[in-house]
Amino acid sequence: ILVQLESIDNFLVNDEVMPILSNLKRQSINFSNHFSFVNGGGSTFNSEFMVNTGYATPYSYNQNAYTFSKNNFDYSLPNLFKSVGYTVNAFHMNSSEYYSRGINYKNFGYNSYNGLKDLGIYENKEYYLDTELLLNEEFNSKIFNMENPLNQNFVSYIITYSAHLPFSKTSGVCSMLLTEEEKNNPDYNPSELDCLKIQAGETDRMVGLLMDNLKEKGLYDNTVVVFFADHYVYTVSDKSILSSYKDTETNLINQTDFFIW
Repeated sequence: ILVQLESIDNFLVNDEVMPILSNLKRQSINFSNHFSFVNGGGSTFNSEFMVNTGYATPYSYNQNAYTFSKNNFDYSLPNLFKSVGYTVNAFHMNSSEYYSRGINYKNFGYNSYNGLKDLGIYENKEYYLDTELLLNEEFNSKIFNMENPLNQNFVSYIITYSAHLPFSKTSGVCSMLLTEEEKNNPDYNPSELDCLKIQAGETDRMVGLLMDNLKEKGLYDNTVVVFFADHYVYTVSDKSILSSYKDTETNLINQTDFFIW
């Protein structure tokens, strides 16, 4: 199982903000000298492309997600797994049209790309919440290959969303996670960093559900889980947040987590 962590910068993976992921990191093979590639329109897709194909997207392009869907990727990660009998599927909240993922993931070699939004069952954008990836029964069954019980060899590529911008009390995921009392309290004004931490906490709860499901389904002892961030959290408006935690003067700002449990 590969878990691509939207905007989960390395300073968020600690016992205060993301205790579940932080604990798993301590148990993992940790690649501390890892950097994510930020480029053009779609740094999230850049990471998807690199993980699946082994290639970096061209720095001179800003529409990478809409450019390479006709290329040959016989040696992509999903195709290599499929060649030895694995079922490979991808999961995210967004529709197959966004970043042309429906087309791109088919070309990468996946059996399917699955977007919560495409289910058409959500009235209040609950698909923004990462926990819904596991709480939705259809997605849960597909992620753990329960629809194909005779073949327990599977790869699931999960792309999270909840730590995406905006980081605001009045919009986006942060507003969805606040209590009614917090929303209606004029004296409660969380900062961007506060909201980022709240949103990262939702991603952490999803990771907890993932590990709990592995135990419940008898898969815990024979599953490898790969965690990696798609990019540093360049989407915050208050850049002092980054300078408080990272080297922002050089490309070292691109340092992000990558570890294998």
